[in-house]
Amino acid sequence: MRVSWLVLLAACGSPSGDDAPGDTPSDGSHSALALPPANGGLDYQLGGAYEPPAGVTVVSRDRNAAPAAGIYNICYVNGFQTQPDEGAMWLAENPDLLLHNSDGSAATDPEWP
Repeated sequence: MRVSWLVLLAACGSPSGDDAPGDTPSDGSHSALALPPANGGLDYQLGGAYEPPAGVTVVSRDRNAAPAAGIYNICYVNGFQTQPDEGAMWLAENPDLLLHNSDGSAATDPEWP
């Protein structure tokens, strides 16, 4: 059976600096949501965060990674996967939302097709 991967992007950071878009300023007010720069260079970082190459204006990282300074940051969300450190929580709290093998056990890497 062919499996389609769904990758969703969600805002998880913003350019560095005081009162950056998406942050709550110290006075309690809310700033406007900033969109990514048009035609910006994108660095899609899988397997760990690293210093983005020159010319990158948008970086996509795991939601657990710290935002890159001075660059528009987004985090990727992989559909049909859990974070490695959250597997036990999902099994305990939401087992019906996990993919299961024919024997009823939860599918894990490298079992995922």
